[in-house]
Amino acid sequence: MLQYAESSPFDPFIGLLYGVGESLYVNSVLWFFTCLFCTTILFYWVSKLKDRRVILFVLILLGLLGPLIHHHMNVRLPWNLELSFVAIVFYGLGYVVSKSEASRLSSFSKLRYLGIVVLCGILLLTVKFNGRVNMNKMQLGNLALFYSGAFSGIGVSILLSSIVPRNIFFEWLSRNTIVIFPLHMLIFSAFTGIGVTVFRIDYSFNENLMFSVLYTIGAFAVCYPTSYILSNHFPWIVGQRTTLPMRALQNEQNE
Repeated sequence: MLQYAESSPFDPFIGLLYGVGESLYVNSVLWFFTCLFCTTILFYWVSKLKDRRVILFVLILLGLLGPLIHHHMNVRLPWNLELSFVAIVFYGLGYVVSKSEASRLSSFSKLRYLGIVVLCGILLLTVKFNGRVNMNKMQLGNLALFYSGAFSGIGVSILLSSIVPRNIFFEWLSRNTIVIFPLHMLIFSAFTGIGVTVFRIDYSFNENLMFSVLYTIGAFAVCYPTSYILSNHFPWIVGQRTTLPMRALQNEQNE
């Protein structure tokens, strides 16, 4: 709270233009979107190479170059440009794998469970030896452990998602992540502000497990109508060209 009181009214706008880490203190999760923007633009040019082996080589090179830039310059580039060199490794490898036979491995039930166990083991080991990682602050630790842990975690998520049966909640969650992600921190802050100013509860109440669960439920409750309004009336805000009813009609026509 003190940070807001001592800052200039122009700081949030400057932070949006800079688009990096702590400069986005009003809504820190926005770093992901500036990084994603740079990553997408960067991969657009990398994908022009066509040859997958060359693409993989460039991805590895960029994945090493990004942390080196940060280490030697000791300054953050606008819109997380150096971080996008790290992010493009995951972005690009996802593209390469989706075009290969490896993308079908998750369909083999026996391999899925074995893969989850093995990858969880690797993930736990990398967490133990590499410690806390924060991409927003370019705190990656040992690069070999960082990438090993990251890919292990991604693999576990993919394999688990292939086991979970289709259901309404997860489908809604996957379609509305673009709305939930930037809003949830603002909603949490609003809940905390209401608790402190209206109900006179100590600021530390939000560290309680029960309140954490209530925060999450409350965030979903707020995000649901917000997502509905954006998707149906302002689809361009969340990167959609048509409203949900129109897209549903188009899908029916295509079928």
